[in-house]
Amino acid sequence: MMVFDFEKDFSIYIAKELKSMKGDYNQRFTAKKNVLNCLTLKRRFIVKKKRKVREAKDLNIPHEHLNDYIRLKKLLESGKDVNAYLSRDITKCKKDNNAMYKSDSLLNRWGITHFHFLKEGTEKIIFAIITENEVYFIKVSKHSDKPFSDKALLEIVDDNWPELLEKYKANGIEGDDLNHDEINALSKKNGNFIINIHGKAFFPPGGGVVASGHNILDIIAMDRCSEDI
Repeated sequence: MMVFDFEKDFSIYIAKELKSMKGDYNQRFTAKKNVLNCLTLKRRFIVKKKRKVREAKDLNIPHEHLNDYIRLKKLLESGKDVNAYLSRDITKCKKDNNAMYKSDSLLNRWGITHFHFLKEGTEKIIFAIITENEVYFIKVSKHSDKPFSDKALLEIVDDNWPELLEKYKANGIEGDDLNHDEINALSKKNGNFIINIHGKAFFPPGGGVVASGHNILDIIAMDRCSEDI
């Protein structure tokens, strides 16, 4: 008689997925926690694939990073690995460090990621939206300026590629006219909000967050996996 252990098989699958992203399946964690770590890392991890690069019309690349930007752009266009240019908590931590599985608030909230111009990290960073086939470069900011609550990021997206936000439009609902400090305060408390951009209301393009800071869509996927197994 054949005996199937679906939970064990699924754990092996999750371990392989984590390993492919330089993560580890932690035996001290529950199966659900490992699944959530995998989903969180997968959301942040950029799969190697050729993508067309698009630039906001007013994108201003600092002179000192022009060659670095050209290199990053070529890596994306040729489908090479660019994950070393992402947040330091992904690239500089040990495998057993929870920082590797830290949720990215901006990505979860607005679907926007950021790159450093060099692998070792830079003070100036460039924001982008990554899709299956394209990269949309939005804006360059200083890390020290705390730009992760900058509504201008979404305003630039709406100015240049309104189709990216169209499906998140909250028709018939009035959005909140929030300033930088208000957005930052809500984000620190893992709050969700409908934001007003150019007189139009939008649900969080990144999906939004739960109280723990994890992406809502990842929590739903984790729960479905647990139910199916």
